Amino acid sequence: MDWSFWSQYGNYASVAGLLVSVVGFGFTIWQVIKSRKAAEEAKLIASEAINRIRTQLFFTEVTTAIRLIQELRNFSRLKQWHRVIDRCDDVRILLAEFMDDSKLLDEEQQEISLVRDNIIVMIRHIERILDGNEPGTLDTSMAIALDKMVNTLSRINGRMKRLSIEV
Repeated sequence: MDWSFWSQYGNYASVAGLLVSVVGFGFTIWQVIKSRKAAEEAKLIASEAINRIRTQLFFTEVTTAIRLIQELRNFSRLKQWHRVIDRCDDVRILLAEFMDDSKLLDEEQQEISLVRDNIIVMIRHIERILDGNEPGTLDTSMAIALDKMVNTLSRINGRMKRLSIEV
């Protein structure tokens, strides 16, 4: 039997197998690179979605704080002190939740800290009113502080909305 015929075709088959292996390996590397890029794009898209949700949540929290302070102001005019204390507690907790948010500027964080401190002073004042140790009215300075709180939070909310529109 003549093995040269088979040996020649064996060499051709080996070369063809090598070519198929190189092409297959190249294709595999290309698919890995393509998959990595797709994963990075998906991660970027997810990160952007999380930031949009975080921003929307921040807007909601600030808007809720503004509404609670306005209710607090209205209930104080009506001398419904139990409701005023409830709103003070709600605002204080809400402010503490977003006070250290990275979207806030340093001076805004300080202003919110001051607002929170003013709320605590109001709670103490209203508790004294409820105990009968103070006259049944809110001090003018506290009413002015409430109005300033609404202005501060509205300004922060407006700045954040402008930033989200620009991006």
